[in-house]
Amino acid sequence: MARILLISEQDLSRLTKERILRKRSERQRGHLRTVYKIVESVQSYVMHLDEPARKAREEWQHEKTETQRIVREHKQMELDYAKGDLVKKTRVRFVLTNMLTAMKSKLLGLGPNCARLVAGQEPARARRVLDEYALRVLEEIANFNPDLFDEPHKNGQNEDIDRTIATRLRKRRGDAKRP
Repeated sequence: MARILLISEQDLSRLTKERILRKRSERQRGHLRTVYKIVESVQSYVMHLDEPARKAREEWQHEKTETQRIVREHKQMELDYAKGDLVKKTRVRFVLTNMLTAMKSKLLGLGPNCARLVAGQEPARARRVLDEYALRVLEEIANFNPDLFDEPHKNGQNEDIDRTIATRLRKRRGDAKRP
């Protein structure tokens, strides 16, 4: 069998132990002999040799599919950004940093701004003044404007350009629907 498959005796033993090559026992002239099942063993050996190539093809197909998925997601994100449905991370960071900085400065200014108003007042009156001022500061902070996340237009550009870009991207994708 080793000569048929062009392998060494050690490889023959290893493949037999791994059950790639199949053998059976038969009695011949009163002696028990072990013989290989030639057709099954050769077919199994050929499949064993083809397995690395098959795995490589499957991995390549998986990578190709994954790459195509990533490209589709990227293109969808570009379209959503052009339509104004997505905001860049840098813009979110900029707006939130400004909002939190303003909030912090207003809350830190609570004491100094109210100090002269509550100086010499009764505790209950001072508490009311502080509560009113704190409530005004919190209401001012609560008046959040989501338009802050919109990118400012440069050189007098307006939203018509965004719509034009979104339309062009939809045409490239073959998507005739309007948002």
